[in-house]
Amino acid sequence: IIVWKYLKNTDAIKKYQVLKNHHNYYIKTLLKFDDKIFVSASFMSIIIWKLNYDNDKEVFELSQKLSCHSKFVRSLLKISNTIFISCSEDNSIIQWKYYNGAFNILNSIKTHHSDSINYCMSLTEGFFCTASNDSNINIWKINGEKI
Repeated sequence: IIVWKYLKNTDAIKKYQVLKNHHNYYIKTLLKFDDKIFVSASFMSIIIWKLNYDNDKEVFELSQKLSCHSKFVRSLLKISNTIFISCSEDNSIIQWKYYNGAFNILNSIKTHHSDSINYCMSLTEGFFCTASNDSNINIWKINGEKI
């Protein structure tokens, strides 16, 4: 992962930080959770990166590794200030809640997809949808109930 920094005074973008040796496979998706946290996802793993200070320089550091999916995580979606969703090729959706400085499983949603979930997207407030290789799009309430 390469972190780029926008330099306002010159209107330029420069390479700021390279994050290495974190995932065992290629990265499928990224999510900005807030101004100090971003999330990367790959095969069976989700990594939480937090902005910290090292000798007065801002740097992103690996904060937490989440391992609950059994295949590639294909999509990440922030659904509130404290919750994001991960969708995987293992047909699962997991809701993760940020509490006391760490992410933990809030809910593991039983899907009605018969194949890999490729994408999740926010709809109107309180709803999201998932798209799968089974050619279906499912609509969900934020609590995990299928519509």
